[in-house]
Amino acid sequence: MTALSAELQRDYREKGFIHLQNVCGPDLDRYRSCVEEHLSGDDPLAVVRFGRNRSPVHFKISQLAERDETFRELAQSPVLVSAVEDLIGPSLIFRDAVVAKPPRTGTAIHYHQDAAYWDVAPAERVVSAWVALDDAGEEAGCLRVVPGSHQSLLPHGLALKGRRLPRPFSAALRAAVSLTGTADNPRNAFQSALRGLKNVVLGTATRFLPSLSDLNDLHIDGRLVPQDRLVSVPVRAGDAILFPSRLIHGSGPNRGPTPRRAYIITYMGAECRVAGQASAQFLSARA
Repeated sequence: MTALSAELQRDYREKGFIHLQNVCGPDLDRYRSCVEEHLSGDDPLAVVRFGRNRSPVHFKISQLAERDETFRELAQSPVLVSAVEDLIGPSLIFRDAVVAKPPRTGTAIHYHQDAAYWDVAPAERVVSAWVALDDAGEEAGCLRVVPGSHQSLLPHGLALKGRRLPRPFSAALRAAVSLTGTADNPRNAFQSALRGLKNVVLGTATRFLPSLSDLNDLHIDGRLVPQDRLVSVPVRAGDAILFPSRLIHGSGPNRGPTPRRAYIITYMGAECRVAGQASAQFLSARA
């Protein structure tokens, strides 16, 4: 029995994204409370980026499914996993993270394709579920996507204070991502140490040098993004957007009065391979 209708599966193949309503059910408040516990506590994997007035503009907490029973329950929930399996078959949890944009100050995320960050093959067997823990409309900085853009991978680079950095420099930083454990999921002491250094440079240090925050955002040159094809995907709290790793997407700043929090789980087909990591190191999508 399939979880997704034939129409939704067709939309995923052709447009590159689908919108599922109310995947959290009655546990939404419990997930929100759990986020706040991690943000207010001393979670070693919580990274805060700061803006020009030294106020937080972006929060990220990685590897929650491995460490927290509440988020593991959501990542392995039948409603999500059944939908993912309709798209890519039996799956593993490649990575997961809570991302949060504070009210009024939450930063924009440049347009990018996740496959540019990740060393997973084949890339077309990777699906992310972007689960909204708060309403995310235009004012709050909802996702914006380019339908149909998941058929190919565009060049990505970095900019600092609005100026594109030389390609060799961007390539070197991209290589460092692999060394620290692709997608913030280190599997040994060496990768953990490198990830800690990266978090200091690209997180804590932005309190004093906000421009360093730009080095977090490997992204597509804006001139290559088809602006006339961009569409916004507003969602209600508890909804999910599913999309493949090559879909061009980004989001605007949170100009609203409330936080914009999301839990993003990325699943990969059980046959996928991750550079330098064994499949046995990843959680099964099925509980």
